[in-house]
Amino acid sequence: VTPNTINQLDITLVVGKQELEVISTPSEAQIFIDDDYKGNTPFTVRGLVLGSHNIRLVKKGERFLDYTGTVEIKNDAVNSLSIQLQRAPTKDLEVRSSPSGASLYIDGVLYGQTPFTAEDLLIRNYQLRLEMDERFFQYTSEIEIKNDVDNSLDIQLQKAPRLLVKSTPEGASIHIPEGTSLSSFWLTPSDTIYLAKTGKIEVVLKEEGYKDYKDSVNVVPGGLEEIDAVLEKITSITITSSPSGATIDIREINGER
Repeated sequence: VTPNTINQLDITLVVGKQELEVISTPSEAQIFIDDDYKGNTPFTVRGLVLGSHNIRLVKKGERFLDYTGTVEIKNDAVNSLSIQLQRAPTKDLEVRSSPSGASLYIDGVLYGQTPFTAEDLLIRNYQLRLEMDERFFQYTSEIEIKNDVDNSLDIQLQKAPRLLVKSTPEGASIHIPEGTSLSSFWLTPSDTIYLAKTGKIEVVLKEEGYKDYKDSVNVVPGGLEEIDAVLEKITSITITSSPSGATIDIREINGER
């Protein structure tokens, strides 16, 4: 500073920044500070502005609860955070079915055959499916695993409708466009055909030299329907003439063509 002069001072304020060491048990948890991903524990986050920050630890793919909290970054201290992640609560699910022996799927994963206890399921909703052989409908449902109750299910599987088909003559192919869970055709006389849905079912019989036979049945769970068809033969004649090339005119006589 000199007398009788204007003295100017330029000052640039620097925002204080510090480091934060983050440790977790178990390790390899993802670190989010103010919703920004920084790395996996153990990790030292650098360049944090002094003051309060939100922090979240996420252990993906394993059964630990997320940690959320705040941390105060100070200029005159060693900033460190050590977190013990808490295990997520789990419960068992006991599944019984009538009849037993159904395949149990939870979220598309096969667990076993009923009766079965699925252990250590997280507290949340799941998609449950039971599959038996063709004699029974598939069972599907969304279930909720709760923490404060015994989770158990008793499921009565619904019987599939049944169909028997005969024809005269025998050997006609049976076509069911919708409603079957396996092959779409059989030959008459059929063994028991198990249907995969209820309500109106269309049935078509085909045999070379005969008109297609069409019928429908209304089926209910566990019910049995029968079709006994008489196939209508296709009549054909061979006409020749000399000389050839004559026009053929076929007319109805007494209502018959």
